[in-house]
Amino acid sequence: MATTVDEARVRALVGSLPTEPLTFHAYSQAAISIVDARLIDISDQTLKNMIADHMAAHFIELESVAPGLVSKRIGDASWTWSANAVKDMRTTRNGRIAMELDPTGTLSEGSKPYPQFRVL
Repeated sequence: MATTVDEARVRALVGSLPTEPLTFHAYSQAAISIVDARLIDISDQTLKNMIADHMAAHFIELESVAPGLVSKRIGDASWTWSANAVKDMRTTRNGRIAMELDPTGTLSEGSKPYPQFRVL
């Protein structure tokens, strides 16, 4: 049985989907590809589908929070967003859930530490 992404479930996870249907399709396919390639030791297809749903939601959250943001400053606070955040599943709630659902720990292996913030 092939891994799938449930559009209604992803919508429930993130609140809304990208307005461009091809964007959702691309995120879904990316999630499916990662699950099928990296989580081959998981035999429970329902679990794999749940992980793929959360991964697709992770990609959507990344785009909706700060698409293309390099750095931002508000008052004395500032932060930087880099392409490496895409690799870090911990940057979004759904990314963290996907990692928790993965009993192999494979998704956690590529994640980097949380970004550090300094209040001045």
